[in-house]
Amino acid sequence: MQPSHTMISVIIAASCASSMAGSCFDTIIANITTDENRKASFSLLYIGINLGFAVGPAIGGFLLANHLPIIFIGDALTTLVAVVLISFFIDEKNVIISHNDSVMEKNTEGSILKVFKERPILIYFSFLMLTFQIAYSQFSFSMPLQVNKVFGNVYGPKYYGFLGSFNAVIVIILTPLITSLTKKFRIISVMACGGLLYAVSLAVCGALIMFLLNGMYEKLMNNK
Repeated sequence: MQPSHTMISVIIAASCASSMAGSCFDTIIANITTDENRKASFSLLYIGINLGFAVGPAIGGFLLANHLPIIFIGDALTTLVAVVLISFFIDEKNVIISHNDSVMEKNTEGSILKVFKERPILIYFSFLMLTFQIAYSQFSFSMPLQVNKVFGNVYGPKYYGFLGSFNAVIVIILTPLITSLTKKFRIISVMACGGLLYAVSLAVCGALIMFLLNGMYEKLMNNK
C-alpha cells in the first residue's frame, strides 16, 4: 500500500485497535499485582516500552525514505511476538487478591456502566487522562511536522527519530531512580507532579527546542 488516504484510514483503525488492547494490558497488570508492587510493575513496563522506543524511531527515520514497507512489517511482527508471549506466560486466572479495603479494589460483577455508576471518579479521571493524551500526542503529531518544516523531508525524519530515541534513553536512565525516590508517595500525587512537568516541558519545547533545531539547521547549511 502506497502513502494515500487509504493508508491513513488503516493507520487510524490500527491506532484505535492498539488503544483498546492497551487498556487490556493495563488491566492485566493491575490484576496480577498488589498495592505494594503495582507502581514498580508499571514502571518496569514503561522502561520496556522505552527500550523499544530508543531503537525504533532511529531505525524508522532511516527506513522512511526508501524502505517504508519494512516499518509496517516490523511493527506487525513485533506486535505478534508480544501477543504470543503474553498468551503463553501470563495467566490472569491467578489473580492476586488485594487486601486493601478500598472500594476501588473491590471486584464488581456486571457491565462497565455498573462500574462507572459505583465509581464515578473513573469518569472524571478518564476525561483528565484525555487532556494528558492530547498534550502527549503532540510529540508524535506536531513535532514531526515541525521538524520536517525546519529540516525538510530528507533530514526531518532522521532528526525526529534521533529526538525520539534520545527521549527514550533519558526515560530508561531516570525511571528507576524516580521510582525509587517516590515509592513512599501516593500514586495520585506522583501523577499530579508528572502532569505539571508535562505542562512545563511542553512550554519549554515550544520556546527552546525549536530555537535549537533552527540553530542546528543553520549550522548544517553553513557547513555545506
